[in-house]
Formats: sequence, structure tokens, C-alpha cells
Amino acid sequence: DDTQLPAIDGMLALRRGAPDRAPAVLNPAVRLEPHDLHLLHALGLAYLATRHWAFAEQAFRRVVEMTPSTTGLQALIAQLALRQNRPADAIRAMEAVLAHPPTDTPAMRRLAGELQLQAGFPERAVVYLKQALAAWPGDRRTLRALLSAWERLGAGEEARGTLEAALASAPAEHELWRARLALEQPGTGPAHELVGRWVGAMPGHVPA
Repeated sequence: DDTQLPAIDGMLALRRGAPDRAPAVLNPAVRLEPHDLHLLHALGLAYLATRHWAFAEQAFRRVVEMTPSTTGLQALIAQLALRQNRPADAIRAMEAVLAHPPTDTPAMRRLAGELQLQAGFPERAVVYLKQALAAWPGDRRTLRALLSAWERLGAGEEARGTLEAALASAPAEHELWRARLALEQPGTGPAHELVGRWVGAMPGHVPA
């Protein structure tokens, strides 16, 4: 009758490609032991696998309520809220992550920027994404989100200035050059000049 057995059984069902069975195993156990963190976490993962976003969010929120120090789960809760078209709740969850120093990382800043972008706030997204870029100047995912945000804002000059500053401190970052080149019309003088600079900064680099 150990409560860990349903948790293990549910996780095995997920690993064996039977996600629909996992909630059926875990739900009765959670009703018997509503404060068991292992069961709640396993139930959340089961609902994630079956794409029941609201139930997954509910399970993970209960875990966070019982263990407030697990702020890392707030990032997942934020994504689940956004999947349910609740951008304000998603943003609040990410603010809780960034307010906690151990989880205020470049990866979380990048995620906060992506969430702001998806929620329709590109100007806020740029703030977070530029902070991530400062730590990871060659991160493709950050650069892709930044280019999208700048495009929505029509902020071409800001984009050029930010990427030029990044290239000045990290001239051997392939993805930075690609992002900078994306801001110029192919075949134009500025594009040719930029390619020449790229080759000069990374001689022998085939993509350049």
C-alpha cells in the first residue's frame, strides 16, 4: 500500500508509451494522499503527456504551494497558463521565477522574453531578451526571438545597434553574424560590406 508504488506505476506507464493509463493510476492515489509531492509531481507529468494543460497546471501549482522554494516549476506553470490563453497569469508566474535569485538565470530571462512576445508585448520581450543576449551572445533561440520582437516593433536601428555592440565584444559568434546579416537586404551594398566584415573576423569560416 505504499504511495510510491502508484507513482512508479504511473511513470512506467508514461515511459512505456501509455500516457492515458498514468492518470487513472495516479488520481486514486492522490485522493488518498493529497499532500504527497511525488504523487502530485507524477500526476502533473501524466497530464502534460496527455495534453490536459489545466489539470497539469493544477497539480504543479499544488506542489509549489506546499514547497514554495521550488520556484523552478513556476516557469512550467507559466508556459501552461500561456497554452490556455492566459498571458497575464503566465507573466505573473515568470515574475516569481525572476524574483528568486537562484532561478533568475539567462535561460529564465530568455523564457520570460519569449512569453512576453507570445503574449503580444514585444517591447517588454526585448528587455528580457537583451539581458539573455548579454550572457549568451551566440544563442540562436535568443536571437531568433529578438529579431521577431524587433520586427514587430519596426525597430531596425535598435536591432542593428544592439547586434553591432554584441559583435564588438564577441566577433567570433557565428549566430550573431547571421542575425546581423538578416537585417540587411540580400545583394545590397550594406549586405556585401557586412559579409566582408564577417570573413575578416572569422577567416576560413565556411558559412561566412
